[in-house]
Amino acid sequence: MIKLGYSVWKKDVSRIEELTSEFIEQGLDHVEIDIDSLLDLDDNTWIMRFKDVFSSYNISIGVHAPWREIHLASPLDDIREASEKIIIKILEILDKLDIDYDYIIIHPS
Repeated sequence: MIKLGYSVWKKDVSRIEELTSEFIEQGLDHVEIDIDSLLDLDDNTWIMRFKDVFSSYNISIGVHAPWREIHLASPLDDIREASEKIIIKILEILDKLDIDYDYIIIHPS
């Protein structure tokens, strides 16, 4: 099944309800939450606001993990292992937030 969607990130929080309503009216049925940095999850009130808004619509959710400074394909063990720890931490945070997402995009480098 093909889904048409839109991406949102932390800076969209002040207008997330308006954006979502507009996109739903245009026929979109999917949203991807872009986590720009692990630091974005230090204060997760924005992502909880997204969760509240999205739950009131019949749309699917995806997550785009940070890609900057994440180097899962690094040949250097220390860098690769640190990147793995960051990805695991992100997954743990998302699990605690109980966000029902269909997928997560993780770039190896």
